[in-house]
Amino acid sequence: MDWHVLTVLAGSFVVLLTVTGYILTRGSDPGMTSEVALTLTFFLGAFAQRQPALALGVGVTTATLLAYRSRLHDLVRNRANKKFLTG
Repeated sequence: MDWHVLTVLAGSFVVLLTVTGYILTRGSDPGMTSEVALTLTFFLGAFAQRQPALALGVGVTTATLLAYRSRLHDLVRNRANKKFLTG
């Protein structure tokens, strides 16, 4: 079987499990960060087979954004509140 077909099948399975997990936990955890990170991690792994340097760069950028997620949320909230209050 061709690796493209296996990648698509495995990716579809990952997406299916991710969506199922989100649906089951959306009441207690309304965020989607973990689900998006899980799906992105799979596809970055598949992408790394052909373009490892680019996959590495995207992976490092993603990890950095996830590490600073709470600070970025605070920054956006503060800017949105200031803009809303000042008109």
